[in-house]
Amino acid sequence: MPNWTLKEIAPCSVSLVINTDSLPEMPAETVREYLRNISTIAQYFFSINQDCGREHQSRLSQINTEQLGLKCISYAVAWMRHGYFERVYQSTKNNKL
Repeated sequence: MPNWTLKEIAPCSVSLVINTDSLPEMPAETVREYLRNISTIAQYFFSINQDCGREHQSRLSQINTEQLGLKCISYAVAWMRHGYFERVYQSTKNNKL
C-alpha cells in the first residue's frame, strides 16, 4: 500500500505491517510520517531494508523510532542480503510495554 493510504486505516486495526526495500528510497520526513502512521494502526512493524548510508538514502538507524511510537524489539543483520537489516518494532501506542 502507498504511504498516503495508511491514514485511511482505523487505529489499532492491524496486527503486523511489513515493509521491504522501500524506506531508503523515501525522503526522511516521509519515512517519519510512515512510521507515525504505522505506530497508530498496527501492533507490530517488520522491516527488511538497506541501512548502508548511500548518498541521498534514508537510514532507519538514524531515525528516533521511539519518538514516533515504535520500540525496536528485534534487530538482526540479514544474512542473505549484504547491507540489509531485519528489525521488528512494537507500537508503544497500541501495546502496554
